[in-house]
Amino acid sequence: MSFFKTNAHWLVLSTVAAASLGGTYLLFKDELELPERRNKLLPQEIRAGKLPALDLSAHKKALLNLESPGQWAITYPTPLFVSEPYLLEADGPRRPKEGSLHRHSILEHPIPNQWFLDNKLPLRTPNVATEDTDGDGFSNEDEWWWGTDPNDAAQHPPLVTRLAFLPQKPAPNRIEFVSYEGNPEKPDTEPLLRINLIWLDAPAFQISFLEATLVDTAKPNQQASYRLRLRRDDVPDSTPFEVRASDVIPGTSIKVLSWTPGIDGKPTGVVLKNLDGDKNPTASATIGGPSAVLPRDQRQKKFRLRVGESIDGTQIKLVRFEPRREKIEGVSATKDKSVIYLKEEKTDSTITLLR
Repeated sequence: MSFFKTNAHWLVLSTVAAASLGGTYLLFKDELELPERRNKLLPQEIRAGKLPALDLSAHKKALLNLESPGQWAITYPTPLFVSEPYLLEADGPRRPKEGSLHRHSILEHPIPNQWFLDNKLPLRTPNVATEDTDGDGFSNEDEWWWGTDPNDAAQHPPLVTRLAFLPQKPAPNRIEFVSYEGNPEKPDTEPLLRINLIWLDAPAFQISFLEATLVDTAKPNQQASYRLRLRRDDVPDSTPFEVRASDVIPGTSIKVLSWTPGIDGKPTGVVLKNLDGDKNPTASATIGGPSAVLPRDQRQKKFRLRVGESIDGTQIKLVRFEPRREKIEGVSATKDKSVIYLKEEKTDSTITLLR
């Protein structure tokens, strides 16, 4: 410690010399690095490099599109620049070509709206499905079901689909086999074999007045001078017949009471009367007009026929009679179960009646 005390001035001098040398070194070092730092602060020199190839594929594609422009095309049959209609349904607006507004009236299958639009049918018409657009006898809904053109009468579903059973309607004529008279084993001996029938609810007579022909030219205003041509409309395929005033129509209880003269005196209408029954109704018919309808007697009509005879005023003939007896169990007796066969001449159908 005494050394440092005695040589303190040398120690300070050495320290100052070391500091001076260190500072000199730092200054020298900064001077050497100055150009480099200066170069970093100066703008960098831009050097020209090789540019990448330019991508012109989009340009070439655009040129091709210009050379062959696209065509306007629509999938919905509406004119160009006309807004597409929409239908307002419960769940909001819907495009007409979507969904089904109509169903098959019998099969209940939904018919696509697109089918109506493709065939130019009025989609919003309520009964368009059941209409016959081409007049071929088949509805539009049947044309859709069979895949035919509803606008071409030459195309239609198979004709066999039009076949159907005719409804069977019960006839109001009720005939009851009541009894028979005579010996079935000897029908031609006295008393002759006759069948007793009852006809209930007989239909009304229907008479049409066709024309009048003058018979005696000297008496044009006399009722007997005209022959009246009439026809039974209640008898199928009946042929016209000729009568005069006050004559009874053959096979009926209808009498021609009188005729109504026209301007030239020729009959234009006749007055008819049903002589059967208590009320004796009358009716009139004009030439070319509707039939005169005269009801039959509402009471039960009874007939006594032989085999081969027809019921009066009808085409129903008694064609056969079969006597039958059925034994009653428990007693020594029988009951009558005879059968008669009636034939309708027009249809050639046979009716069997049991007693």
